[in-house]
Amino acid sequence: QTLTSLISHPDGPVKRYACGCLASIAKHSDVLAEEVCTQDLFPRILNCLKDPDEKVRLNSAKCIKSIAKHSPELAEIVVNYGGPTHIIEYIADSEGELRLPAIKTLGLIAEYNDQLAQEIIKMKAVPVLKECLLMDSIVKVRAS
Repeated sequence: QTLTSLISHPDGPVKRYACGCLASIAKHSDVLAEEVCTQDLFPRILNCLKDPDEKVRLNSAKCIKSIAKHSPELAEIVVNYGGPTHIIEYIADSEGELRLPAIKTLGLIAEYNDQLAQEIIKMKAVPVLKECLLMDSIVKVRAS
């Protein structure tokens, strides 16, 4: 089976490792991150942000961060697939350090240019991030 099929596997640990593997692949170069952004795969990664398994969600968030960090073009792909909406929901539904990769992803996307920053704002990230800043007990979360 391919990673594309394993990311939709019904078994949580299988999905967890598939998402983790994809995050590890994407972090090394923009070429590899682009491969992870294929039409078949990236929507499945986004859907994993809503998985019942906490570690599947975390590894999916790490994978998206690994993609967005490479270039404005890859960050734009994340935005065009509706990534910020999924990421914001993930942040709102998560607690503590589980939020970190998602918060950092929004920051990475927003820092590339004004247009991407406006997309993050339009998708209502500010209230969720404000809540993290004011309410989260984890210093790392508030600092990000």
